[in-house]
Amino acid sequence: MGRAGVGGRHFTIRVPRDCVAHIHADLGDAALRMMERNMSAQIVSGERCLED
Repeated sequence: MGRAGVGGRHFTIRVPRDCVAHIHADLGDAALRMMERNMSAQIVSGERCLED
């Protein structure tokens, strides 16, 4: 699972790819890649977003 540290705390971050709006698809993809790399976010489907 992805974890991002904020003030010494660690959070699991999941971003549902199919629930994110974008103006241009390539910019949306770039934003998801940045969240994956910089915040260790898991990019998942909307139906998997709330799984443990």
